[in-house]
Amino acid sequence: MADMKRLHLKRKNLYLEMKDEVARSAMIKLLEDSGEIICVCEDNRDYSFTDVTDLTLTVQPVRCHGFVTFGTKGTVTVDGYADNDTGDDINDAADGETWEFSVWAHKGKGFITWHNKGVITWE
Repeated sequence: MADMKRLHLKRKNLYLEMKDEVARSAMIKLLEDSGEIICVCEDNRDYSFTDVTDLTLTVQPVRCHGFVTFGTKGTVTVDGYADNDTGDDINDAADGETWEFSVWAHKGKGFITWHNKGVITWE
């Protein structure tokens, strides 16, 4: 009988460990960076890029979200997404502007939408 209880407890602990690991992997993670950004979008990730000069963003069929604030805007390259005509055109970004992006997956393709938030002053 004692062996059965130990086996049950081992199984229960293993289940709880697995459940905790699944919960940790599902948590949204924040990535912050500045300057020249080269990024491949990852699932369940929030991005915060500040004082960006050049931006190279590769979209995959994942779900993520982020903000890009340009310093002196240089080259902007966004690859890997299906055609999407919603939102604003990131190529119109100017120095000092903050842009929000959302990436989502549908039928195995990655989509991205950009929104110009303008120049934001933090006080």
